[in-house]
Amino acid sequence: MSQKSVSSVDSQFPNTQPDTQPTTQATCLTVAIGSSAGGLSAIRELIKSYPSDLNAAIIITQHMSADHKTQLPEILSKQNKVKNLVILLAEDGMPLQANYIYIIPAGKSA
Repeated sequence: MSQKSVSSVDSQFPNTQPDTQPTTQATCLTVAIGSSAGGLSAIRELIKSYPSDLNAAIIITQHMSADHKTQLPEILSKQNKVKNLVILLAEDGMPLQANYIYIIPAGKSA
């Protein structure tokens, strides 16, 4: 097996270089969850067992008709046992924050 230097590997995969530009927004672990319209019970169970120390932004999208008005934030808020966990309907351009669950509105994409 041949050994390659870091510089030769870097030249083969030029897009793997770390981003050295300063970031203006704090980053956090992001978890995306997609489900069919019938996935509500699984999502409810997930919220019930959400660990209070996860410190992640969660994005949930369900396959729904574009004209469907989701009640998911209200439904999931009733299952929420974590005091610092915020569940809300996502809006375009909203920054992701740890301990927030963002529900993607019907007819939108994440």
